[in-house]
Amino acid sequence: MSSSPIKLSGVVSFWEEKSEFLWRHCHEIPANRAIAVPLQRTLLRQVRDIDRILLRKGLTPAALALPTGRVYAALEMLSDEVLFDRAVMGLIAAKEAARGYAGKLVVSLMPMRPLWTVRRRQGRSKLKCNLGFINSSPEIWGAIVQSVVVKRTAHRDQLVDEAALSNPFQEIVGRLNRWSNAVGVRGQVHDLEELFSRVNDTYFSGVLGAPDMTWSETVTVRTFGRYEFSQDRVVISASLDQPEVPEWVVEFVLYHELLHKVHGLQRRAKRNIAHTRAFKADERRFERFDEAEQFLSQWAHKLRT
Repeated sequence: MSSSPIKLSGVVSFWEEKSEFLWRHCHEIPANRAIAVPLQRTLLRQVRDIDRILLRKGLTPAALALPTGRVYAALEMLSDEVLFDRAVMGLIAAKEAARGYAGKLVVSLMPMRPLWTVRRRQGRSKLKCNLGFINSSPEIWGAIVQSVVVKRTAHRDQLVDEAALSNPFQEIVGRLNRWSNAVGVRGQVHDLEELFSRVNDTYFSGVLGAPDMTWSETVTVRTFGRYEFSQDRVVISASLDQPEVPEWVVEFVLYHELLHKVHGLQRRAKRNIAHTRAFKADERRFERFDEAEQFLSQWAHKLRT
């Protein structure tokens, strides 16, 4: 059995071709299953072809090199009718957001780590978006498209980052990484369990119950953490799992998210308020609060440039 990751030529380009086909025909698909059904069969056939190659070698999909493995997982996902329809609706939302730029923008859903990338050539922009955005609202698609065709802003970056750290997005990412161990509490540099233990002892007298914790698989540029109340789950952005980021900075972000667990939400004027006065007062208890805020501001600027 080979210990080297298996690379299969043509798999990534196959996905890119089918993604562009989806972009061109997304508006037609909901009313015309004659387009959707053959395409889904083609995707499933590619999955079966990969399965046969692996079977001959006595391997599982876990042996696939990361780009190929993610495409394999994405092909499996879009072979499912519900997820296929979600992808179509996501692209329709993107196309609506791009109205007025017809012919100048092509959007592809990709099983990749970045949230989005763009390549501009001869007056056209090719926008590749993380497949996790299939669950996103028209507002999020609008923020992405406007960032590409008009201008990136802090507000648009924040909207996109928050979507990328949400449970629906991370669930898709988890499925893309089902054949690898790319996501968990132990990052490449920092271990969230160790940091939680230290933060818990220092600021919560060691009595706070540990939430479900994970690093995001994607790199965000402005929002560095998220607490999911319904799941008791903390997601910390992979952009902080870097040697240049001190442990105490990650501890601060984790502390901030744990404060959401402690303070909960307050209902005011038909709105849920998370950052109350009491929350902000507790946040400033962090020993290096000002330094951490300054570092994160500078880090966000570095990630964007």
